Amino acid sequence: MYSRLPEKVGSDADVYWMAGAGLEYPIPSAVVKPYFGVDVMYISVSNSGSGTSSFTRGGVGLGAGIEFSLPGVGSFDTSVKYQMLNVMGKDTNENTYSQIAASVALMFGVM
Repeated sequence: MYSRLPEKVGSDADVYWMAGAGLEYPIPSAVVKPYFGVDVMYISVSNSGSGTSSFTRGGVGLGAGIEFSLPGVGSFDTSVKYQMLNVMGKDTNENTYSQIAASVALMFGVM
């Protein structure tokens, strides 16, 4: 994921890169496919202004989702995750930042 958040004044901006990987544990069901998930994340933050520094952090996420098939289209997946963004690598006295991330995806096969 890439995010560029401009500052209120000037052309400088904070730039965020986030990459993650995770595992999903399916819950048996007949119609839909619910699951629980756990993720690990790598976050890189920098500022485009002169004389600024960048830093990296490691995070974790826990969540749940539901996937179901749409005949003739593919699969529809929706999930909600609680993510702690700076669990690893944070400075002394730095607060732990967290967020709730919701996602919706339409997945379809190409072959």
